[in-house]
Amino acid sequence: MKPSQKSRVILWPKDIEDRYGISTVSRWRWERAKKLPARDVHVAGEPVAWYASTILAAEQNALPRAVNE
Repeated sequence: MKPSQKSRVILWPKDIEDRYGISTVSRWRWERAKKLPARDVHVAGEPVAWYASTILAAEQNALPRAVNE
């Protein structure tokens, strides 16, 4: 693993829900509707979370900062 990868912050689904003030169902809907970027942290080949840098980049482009859905 590269040194820069060791310090990468990972945002789990609960972190995303807390960040945007949404429920688990809303997060799932956002993912399905492509309002969130694809998960880019994989465990055993399955996408499970996002790197914070991915979410920050998406926020700069389109995502709302806080939404009550």
